[in-house]
Amino acid sequence: MGTYRSRNVLTEQLTPEQIAAVRLPLAAWYQRGYRREEVDALLHRLVYELRARGRELEAARAENQRIKRALRTWQSVRAGGAKAKRTTTGRRVRRTQSKVATDVTGHAPGGE
Repeated sequence: MGTYRSRNVLTEQLTPEQIAAVRLPLAAWYQRGYRREEVDALLHRLVYELRARGRELEAARAENQRIKRALRTWQSVRAGGAKAKRTTTGRRVRRTQSKVATDVTGHAPGGE
């Protein structure tokens, strides 16, 4: 979608102060109200601004969700689940199986 262009081109986003300061020209003396083309132009500009801000909001929400998922994944990998323990420096602790000396029968010494 292209940029809205009116007689009074505003390149930046409209602010609430700018909208409050809008003064529409009155219609000719034989008509009531404001000039229709000016009102229509302002309404079209406001619709454009609202749509643009809605798209920006949706993009920000999608990015927020993406970052949250990435953070959860990173935390899961970093924690290593319940299987791998880490030291306070973040390094994995090597698990070594304790080997108990067994005799020829396969029993531990001192066992009955």
